[in-house]
Amino acid sequence: MLKKLGRNITVFNAIAFTVVLLVGGVSIVFTKSILHNAYKIEEESEHISIIHGIHADAYRLILAMHHFLIDADEIYSREAVLLISKIKTETENYKAVEEAELYEERNLEIKLLDVILEDIRQLSDLTKFFEGFSKTGDLDKDELMGLETFAYEIETSTSKINEIHFDKIREWQTESLSNMKIIAIYYAVFLLIGGISIFVGHKLLQKKVVNPIKILAGATLEFAEGSLDKRVYTDSQTEIGELYQSFNKMAEKLQQNDKLLRRFNEVAAGVSHEVKNPLNVLAIAAQKILKKLSSQSESDPEVYKWASHTKYEINRINNILEEFVKFAKFPEPRFFENDITQVIKEVADLISENAKRSGVTIKLSLQENAPVFKFDARQFKEVLMNLSHNAIQAMQNGGTLEIKTAVADEKVIINVTDTGEGISENNLDKIFTSFFSTKEGGLGLGLSIVQKIIESHGGRISCTSQIGKGTAFEIILPMVRG
Repeated sequence: MLKKLGRNITVFNAIAFTVVLLVGGVSIVFTKSILHNAYKIEEESEHISIIHGIHADAYRLILAMHHFLIDADEIYSREAVLLISKIKTETENYKAVEEAELYEERNLEIKLLDVILEDIRQLSDLTKFFEGFSKTGDLDKDELMGLETFAYEIETSTSKINEIHFDKIREWQTESLSNMKIIAIYYAVFLLIGGISIFVGHKLLQKKVVNPIKILAGATLEFAEGSLDKRVYTDSQTEIGELYQSFNKMAEKLQQNDKLLRRFNEVAAGVSHEVKNPLNVLAIAAQKILKKLSSQSESDPEVYKWASHTKYEINRINNILEEFVKFAKFPEPRFFENDITQVIKEVADLISENAKRSGVTIKLSLQENAPVFKFDARQFKEVLMNLSHNAIQAMQNGGTLEIKTAVADEKVIINVTDTGEGISENNLDKIFTSFFSTKEGGLGLGLSIVQKIIESHGGRISCTSQIGKGTAFEIILPMVRG
C-alpha cells in the first residue's frame, strides 16, 4: 500500500501548528492574568496613597493637639479642626469607593473605615473644647489627652487598612510570578520538544526525501551523459518509491528506443547508400542525355525539358536523403576554442553569391572584440547557413538579411533577421517540429537540426515573425558550459 509522504508531512505540520496555537493560547491567558494583576496593583497603589494621606493627616492632628497642650495657641486649634474635617471628607469618599468594589477583604476594610468615622465623630467634641477654652481660658489637659486617643486610633486603623492592601498586592505579585514561571516552563518545554522535533524531522527528511532525490538526480545526470543502463532502487513505499519506479520505467523505455534508433540509423545509412548508388547512375545518365541533346541542333525541346526535370528530381531526392541521414545520425558537438565573429564572416562569404542573385543585401552588425569560447564551429556554420538560406528564400523580391551579435552575462546573443514574407501565426509554433515544412517538396528537418545543435550547446533559439514584414531568429548561447 502506498504511503502518502505528502499527507504525513501535512499531518506533522498540522500537529506542530496545533501545539504552537496551544502554547500561544496558554501564554496569552497567563499573560492576560499578569496584566490584570498589574492593573489591580496599580489601582491598589492609589488606594494605599489615599489611606497614607489620611494616616499623615491623623499624625499631623496628633502633633497639633500636642502643640496646643504645650502652647495653647489658636493656630494649633484651627489646624486641628481643619484636619478633622479633611480626614472625615477623605474617609467618607474612600468608603464610597470601597463599597462599590467586590472582594473578600472588603468587609474588614469597611469596618475599619467605620471605626475611623466613629473616631472622627468623637473628635467633633474637640471643637467644643477649643470654644470653651477661648471663653474661659481654662485648659483641661486630661480631656484633651482623652480626645487625642481617638486620633491615635485613626492612625492605627489606617495602618491596618494599608496592611490589607499590601497583602493583596503581595498575593497578586505571587500569582503573577507563578504565571510567569508557568509561561517560562511552557516555553522551555516547547523549545525542547520543538528542537527535538526539528532535529528528528530534519534527519527523516534527509533520509526519506533529500538523499533519495540526490541519488535520483545523480542517476538522471548519468543517464543524460549516456549511461542508459542506469537504474535506481529503494524500499520506500512513499511517492519517492513511485518516482524511482517511474524513472526506471522511463529509462527502460528510452534504452529500448535508443536501441531501435541505433538500428534505424544503421538501416537508414544502408538504405541511403543503396539508393544513392543508382541515383548517381541516373544523375550521370541524365547529365549525358542533356549534353547529347544540347549538341544536337534539331533535338526535341519536349525531350530536353523532361530530361532536365529528371535531373532536377534526382538531385532533389539525393538532397532529401542526405538531410534525412544527417537528422538520423546527429553527431555530438566537438567543443574547441573558436571565434564566433570569424564563423559568421565565413558564412556571409559562402552565401554572398546566392544572396546577390536573389537581390538580398547582407548586413553584419557584430560586436567588436567578442571573446573566444568553446563551441563546434562546423555545426554552427550549418546553423547559420540553414537560417540564412531560409531567409534568402523568404525574400523573393529582394531585401536585407542582418546577422547581429552581442555579449551579455557570459552569453552570446545572435540575431538573424530578414525582411521577407514572414511566417503565419498558426505555423510559428510548428517550425521546429520534425518533418513540418511549408515549402513545396521540403522535408522539414532543417530547423529541427538547427534546434538540436543549439540545444546540444546548452543554448536556446526562438523566433518572432510578422506576415509581410519579416522574421527574426534569436540564439542565446552560453560561453561557459556547466
